[in-house]
Amino acid sequence: MTHADAFLQAIIENPDDDGLRLIFADWLEERGDPRGEFIRVQMELSRLPPDDPRKLELYGRGADLLTAHKEEWLGDLHGLIVDGEFTNGFLEKVTIQTATFLDHAEEIFARIPVRAVWLRGVGGFVPRLAQCPYLERLPGLDLHDDFLSDDALLELIRSSYLGRIESLNLGNNEISDRSACVLASSDCFPRLRILDLRLNRLHARTAAALAASPQRWNLTELNLDGNHLGNAGFHALIGSPLMGRLQTLALGATAIDAGGVELLPDVYQPSRLERLYLDWNKLGDSGVAALTHSALVDAVTLLDLSFCGITDGGARALAESPRLARLTTLSLNHNDISIVGLRRLLTSPQLRGLSTLYMRGNCISQEALADLEKVVPRWKHVVHGLERPSAD
Repeated sequence: MTHADAFLQAIIENPDDDGLRLIFADWLEERGDPRGEFIRVQMELSRLPPDDPRKLELYGRGADLLTAHKEEWLGDLHGLIVDGEFTNGFLEKVTIQTATFLDHAEEIFARIPVRAVWLRGVGGFVPRLAQCPYLERLPGLDLHDDFLSDDALLELIRSSYLGRIESLNLGNNEISDRSACVLASSDCFPRLRILDLRLNRLHARTAAALAASPQRWNLTELNLDGNHLGNAGFHALIGSPLMGRLQTLALGATAIDAGGVELLPDVYQPSRLERLYLDWNKLGDSGVAALTHSALVDAVTLLDLSFCGITDGGARALAESPRLARLTTLSLNHNDISIVGLRRLLTSPQLRGLSTLYMRGNCISQEALADLEKVVPRWKHVVHGLERPSAD
């Protein structure tokens, strides 16, 4: 075993030890190997806050190094995987055909610190997959976009190798309440924190099952976009202990309407929700006004209300809400807000922390923006998605 192989084996066995990666990076750089710089660049990127000005330069440098050396760093794995993502200098997430994964899992896990796999073509391989012991080494399992059926999901969750999974993506499949409710009541995912069930065939029954799930104390992110949950499903989630830890909740296009928000139950306990997506629901101004009075938004920093039928009345409710004091990002794309509503949002004392406002597809002209610039010069740094006045 070479020194490089010994480093790699140690990193595979201790994937969370950043110190090992940095020591390996030093060792590589001393020998003029660009992989060392790549490891260091990606690790520094992962530690910087989102708005750090150094991120753009570091991202560009990392991308240049990866473009130049990706084939070399993949080696023989290039013939096995469909694609992959490098994290902190190493290939940690791979996209791979299920048959290939089952046949070559031992080789793959021996060569890279795999943290997640996106399996393609699961199809008839679910029985074999459920019996694959290498699932036990994965924090992340991605099965989205694969026509996964209820029977396939029920077969999978009978596996005894799912105990380490923290992130499970089942989006855009053919899953209905029948299997989703079994999933919600199962104790096979004791570490599950992130669950993506978007674009399936789910209803209020699944929302209620998730609200009563034994996983509820662990989930921090839940995506149910594109499922017909309705107001009943919305209420089941919001009034449950799930809200005690949930930080991200995506309920875009889930058939919630103004009445559902106006009759919103009390949040079960102080909400920790930081990111709330309610886009493509028919909330209107009254629904938005009711939302701004709910404890649900007390900790929210990102709120998506695109395509919700909001006018200047809804913008006023948002601007006047003391519960949105922590808001930094607000998406109001494709509503019916005029320059009056935009001005209220930008001059609101309640929204002092708002740094990003998406307004594409609203009723705002260039002439109105030119006038706004005289009153609120900062709009150029905050508002995205609008045509800005030309310099001349």
